[in-house]
Amino acid sequence: MARVICRECGAAFEPRRAREDAAFCRPVCRSAFNNRRFTRGAQLYDMMMLLRYQRGLAKARGIWALLCRMCQDWRAEDVEHRAGRPSWQPYEAIHDRLLPLRADVLTGTVSRTRIAMENTLAANSRR
Repeated sequence: MARVICRECGAAFEPRRAREDAAFCRPVCRSAFNNRRFTRGAQLYDMMMLLRYQRGLAKARGIWALLCRMCQDWRAEDVEHRAGRPSWQPYEAIHDRLLPLRADVLTGTVSRTRIAMENTLAANSRR
């Protein structure tokens, strides 16, 4: 079986057969990785809710710039303390969890907007 690099500590390890898709060499590495994501995610959640539902306040307080700075600082921590290994899941790992949300967007607002635009264009072309 091929050796794998631990996503947290960077150590090479050989996964057990039961977990061929293992990403961490030890439970403590998995916990550290997930705890960091949990803490950072809680901070992001509050700011994103401000951006979505209290836009005026978020804009006045510069929340978007603050979010960008936080991400920049977290990436700098990854580079300095984790040899540049990313502290986020790769897109492929979250793709399936995003499918229901992506389907709502494609069949919901975007489709209605496209239909409204097509109707407007059709009405304008008849004039």
